[in-house]
Amino acid sequence: MMARIRIYNHSDAVEAMEIWNSVVREGIAFPQVEELTENAADEFFSSQTYTGVAVDTQKMCWVST
Repeated sequence: MMARIRIYNHSDAVEAMEIWNSVVREGIAFPQVEELTENAADEFFSSQTYTGVAVDTQKMCWVST
């Protein structure tokens, strides 16, 4: 896999939300228990100093704030 990391933009909200929520569902990495909605995810990721997403052949595979 050859991924490139780029800055988050609003069009990434759904994929970033899906990745984030899958980690929340696992319950082992975040103290958060409620999943983000698309709007809440966009607000959260956009409000961070830097949110990066890793993209491998046009599919997001990672998000970090």
